[in-house]
Amino acid sequence: MEVKMVELLVFPVGSPVIIGDHIEGVIVGICIREKQYVTYDVSWWDGNTHCNKWLDQHEVKCHDGIVATKIGFF
Repeated sequence: MEVKMVELLVFPVGSPVIIGDHIEGVIVGICIREKQYVTYDVSWWDGNTHCNKWLDQHEVKCHDGIVATKIGFF
């Protein structure tokens, strides 16, 4: 049986992100799901309310200059 290395690009924990059109948050966790699908645990403030939610990778946009980190595993 051949073992293949899988590489993913993920944004690091602590990266500032934009959710939707204007909500600014911070990545506080990363989860790699089946078929190498990434979700991010994002934290943000909405007025006086602190929010935290797992978001799909396509719902999160990193600020300019934030570079994704390559990770790999077998």
